[in-house]
Amino acid sequence: MSNVSMINYTTRDFVSKTELELFISKQDQIYTPEVVNEFTKAGMLRRVVTQIWNREGAFRVGIIFEYKDQKSYEKCQVLIEK
Repeated sequence: MSNVSMINYTTRDFVSKTELELFISKQDQIYTPEVVNEFTKAGMLRRVVTQIWNREGAFRVGIIFEYKDQKSYEKCQVLIEK
């Protein structure tokens, strides 16, 4: 069992399947092991990007961030802004 005490869930919509696929394909380039390590040091426990398939013609992802606590969330927000 993890020590998650804060979860941030965001959805992001795209105007086309191509844009959605581009966003998904760029995730490994943006969140490199070094970047993920910085987030982990700041208190992020897990990050998941999911494609949402529940509506035909919609191009949407869900992004889940799990944090140890409020301080971890705040530290990671600074990193996201970078």
